[in-house]
Amino acid sequence: MNSVNGRWRALLFGALLLQASGAQAANLDIGLGLSFVDDIHSDALAGAWDLQVGYEFEHVPGWAIGGQLQVTQAMNPQSQPSSEKDMVYSSAGLYLTASPNKSWLYFKGGIVDSRYETIAHDQHTAGVGMGAGIVLDYPQVRLHVLDFQRLMIGSESFNMYTISLTVLSSAYY
Repeated sequence: MNSVNGRWRALLFGALLLQASGAQAANLDIGLGLSFVDDIHSDALAGAWDLQVGYEFEHVPGWAIGGQLQVTQAMNPQSQPSSEKDMVYSSAGLYLTASPNKSWLYFKGGIVDSRYETIAHDQHTAGVGMGAGIVLDYPQVRLHVLDFQRLMIGSESFNMYTISLTVLSSAYY
């Protein structure tokens, strides 16, 4: 439970930092969606809720540079893996982001504090993550559509695929 509280404190800290820096909405990037995390060394798979909140704070010729906080929470953090294909995964990451100006593409890399549990492992450790994504650019905000990340945590490696609720709700109507 402490790791969950720590993630929410980090999210609150990030929001306060954005407010204190005088951030303007046009530089925000936001994503809320579903993530699927697979262990590349086994068949283990996890589903999780995912929240990404970022801010572009620097514009250099041709690029927008920023930071992002990403919180991924297992759909049922109390559950136990019942087979080799089950995994419970939660994490919080702090990323540096880069996006070509006026582009739907962005890149990110940073540190990740994760907890994952399979039948063979129950780990809580830090690692690194790198990824890319597609965003929709609106005047007030950039919305995440699809994201992919490779996470290297200790001796384990994971792929994380995130689909935005914006995409899911659009497909419904």
